[in-house]
Amino acid sequence: MQLKWLLSSLSDINAAGLSDFVPAGRFVVLQGLNMKIKRLIYAALFVLLTAAEVLIGVFVHDSLVRPYVGDVIVVVVIYCFVRIFIPEKVRLLPLYVFIFSAAVELMQGLQIADRLGITSPVLRTIVGTVCDPTDIICYAVGCAILALYELLRYFRVRGSIKNGTKK
Repeated sequence: MQLKWLLSSLSDINAAGLSDFVPAGRFVVLQGLNMKIKRLIYAALFVLLTAAEVLIGVFVHDSLVRPYVGDVIVVVVIYCFVRIFIPEKVRLLPLYVFIFSAAVELMQGLQIADRLGITSPVLRTIVGTVCDPTDIICYAVGCAILALYELLRYFRVRGSIKNGTKK
């Protein structure tokens, strides 16, 4: 009886055009639920890493963590923010994040905060006022880590498809 109900529910969902069910081995996986979970994970990472960035900016005044580790983390923050809205299908996202970050750094070199007349210390900190080439190197390191993550994710999914199980 329960199996009939499940099958009729699945056919009702498919008839409504909401066919998010993908057979995976012996189980039926609700793809939409997986997307929601991925989005929640990326949102949680975004909030945690943003909080870490704020704490580093306010309390850490050294020559390693604040200038270098903070710049590596900031590209991961941007990546997680984008992944909240687009959890899959953009394999080159680390490259796009790097281009965006380098463009922001270039705008700092062009004194964009001064040209826009930004006087608020908080906004000037967010936009940035000093162009530093080492920041671009840190962005590249962060994006390389993200690219490695994307490659591992790709091969994991690809391997699971070859084995007949979609993760």
